[in-house]
Amino acid sequence: MQSGGPTAHLIHRAPGYEAGQTSIVGAPTHAMRPAGISDKRGRRLTLCGTLAFPVARNYSDLAPGACLTCAAVQTVRPSAQPVRLSADLAAVRSLIDQAAIEASRSERSEHPVRPAGEILYDLIERVAGITDVNVIAQMAEAAA
Repeated sequence: MQSGGPTAHLIHRAPGYEAGQTSIVGAPTHAMRPAGISDKRGRRLTLCGTLAFPVARNYSDLAPGACLTCAAVQTVRPSAQPVRLSADLAAVRSLIDQAAIEASRSERSEHPVRPAGEILYDLIERVAGITDVNVIAQMAEAAA
């Protein structure tokens, strides 16, 4: 594994939050929280606590119609991670697939069999280069 995780080779992008919209026409654009579970409709919590649908662009507090509460929270707690949704998701899925293959090996496999806890620890360590601690904790809970 390369230093800095599986997305370290990508061009550096400025940190930021993903934008989100509610289904109400003319409603403000919100900043999505970087980690969280979507509801049945695909909405996640925003920085201000609203449920919104993620949209494929970065949140900007300077854009007309930006949520003032999200803008205030962003000022106090700027994102430490760049928004690279597709690249990050693909990298995390790849790491999960590799861990699943390794965890499913039988004793008769020509490859060494490792304990599940060790595989999970390595997965969490690798993912740490991609995303934040909240997502890692959720992945660990889902794997248990």
